[in-house]
Amino acid sequence: MINISLIGSRNQRVPASIRPLIPIRDVLSWYCEWLPHMYDLSGRRLHEDSHWDVPKIWDYYEKKEAAEILVLEARDSIQGYIIVYLDYQGSSAGIRTYVPFLAAAPWNRSFPPAKRQFANIGRILVAVAVIEGILQYKDPRLELHSLPDAEEFYRKIKMEETGRSSGEGLKEFRLGKEAGYDLLRFVLPFMEKDK
Repeated sequence: MINISLIGSRNQRVPASIRPLIPIRDVLSWYCEWLPHMYDLSGRRLHEDSHWDVPKIWDYYEKKEAAEILVLEARDSIQGYIIVYLDYQGSSAGIRTYVPFLAAAPWNRSFPPAKRQFANIGRILVAVAVIEGILQYKDPRLELHSLPDAEEFYRKIKMEETGRSSGEGLKEFRLGKEAGYDLLRFVLPFMEKDK
């Protein structure tokens, strides 16, 4: 578990932690807290990832030895999650760390209709994937495929498009070595020192 501080909507520091998935507890939390924010009252999707069956995705990756599902929790709610796959074989650059899924809670997104409760959820979670890559392979680089609405976020954290895309047409992005270390420098002030 990693203890961190998040910056709340009123610029206050809020204690948080990044921890492994607790399946039953976190699935219930997703159904009760996230799912109602993914659709409007008419059933129309509010976000690109509204159609993701997150409990099914978590169940699938929970069975993969090389995958880690990590959640960022604050105020007894999941504020975001990331799946880090540490045995990726699809990279043209020899990168072994891959992020198949990353999501901030609907109330932490910078695009409408949400008003963000916490900032930097995505950056913090990508930095955790960088840490995992360094611990496993001594390599801060990683790759992922982005939903269209998230592409600008990945560019903002200095990820580069590789020119490749997935079978679903999602663009592949790569976080290089220097950008990975820059991301860690950005996130370090949020991490709490052991007491």
